[in-house]
Amino acid sequence: MNRALVTSDIRLLVVRTFAELGLSAGAEPSETVLIRDGLYCGRRFDVERGHAIWFIEEEQVKFFHADGRLAQVIEPIAAAPTVTRWAA
Repeated sequence: MNRALVTSDIRLLVVRTFAELGLSAGAEPSETVLIRDGLYCGRRFDVERGHAIWFIEEEQVKFFHADGRLAQVIEPIAAAPTVTRWAA
């Protein structure tokens, strides 16, 4: 799977969920690449009233309030719309 496509999908999911949870006033989140033991392991997204962390190995995006309380956990694979393919 194309890593850029997956990252783009995660960004859209994060922006939408921030808005739904009332953590963002619509501003684009700042983004930080996360590295553990020299390997890419996810991304952190920060907004004015909270943050989200995409854990690649766990296949989860965890959303937090500014005070650190967990707001929501989403499994992006489960949240992705089903694609239906039709035979030509």
